[in-house]
Amino acid sequence: MAQTAYQDLTHVSWKDTGFLQMFGLNEQNIMDYFARSPFYDLSCINEQLRMQSMHNQHLSAEQLDKRQMTGIDYELLYAIPQSGLFVITVGNRRSPTQVDTIGAYYVIEGTVYQSPDLYTLLSNRIYTSLHHVESAFQEVQSQATYHPAMGNYWKADEHLVKKARHDAREMLKSRDGENNPIPDARGNKGRLLTGGTPLEMQRAHAFAAGLHHMIQQSAESMLASLKTGPDPPVKSASGT
Repeated sequence: MAQTAYQDLTHVSWKDTGFLQMFGLNEQNIMDYFARSPFYDLSCINEQLRMQSMHNQHLSAEQLDKRQMTGIDYELLYAIPQSGLFVITVGNRRSPTQVDTIGAYYVIEGTVYQSPDLYTLLSNRIYTSLHHVESAFQEVQSQATYHPAMGNYWKADEHLVKKARHDAREMLKSRDGENNPIPDARGNKGRLLTGGTPLEMQRAHAFAAGLHHMIQQSAESMLASLKTGPDPPVKSASGT
């Protein structure tokens, strides 16, 4: 199978083990090897010269001047036979001095590949990078949590949050007394705080009462929303 024009065959690879076992690869036969692959265009200049040399025993394809011809032209650009690496370019020859390169192929240890163009290469790299960024955000999101009284914090800091709560309870216990009741949201008297200056005691009472009120209101709001469900949609003035 051979292509009739330059196509996107980056998903294809080709290898002829029989040719490799019999002849190996070098700079003299790499173009003949490439001509057997599905990447080779049978209408190219190289094939026309090869057919002409087959019918003229006194000429070889290398002796014919392809610069006077126009069309698809393959050339060996780079070769390291010891490493099994060959690079072949394909171009559109317009004149003896003008050739527009339209693609490239590389051969690694007998396997032929089409080199992707710059757009395809950058697109794949950007897509892969965005995929990793999205995965990182999802992982970060899974490690975050929220509490009405504490706000947002990391799950890894859960032990620090528990320690802060424990220290707060211990601080309140250490200030329990008989003369300074802390009222709750309903006006009932709770635990007492003692110690410190009158101003400090006043601030402690206000902070404790506000914190208790906030937590209780949050809990009541959550319970109410669970019982009643979401609010119905608001109708416009036109009734639609």
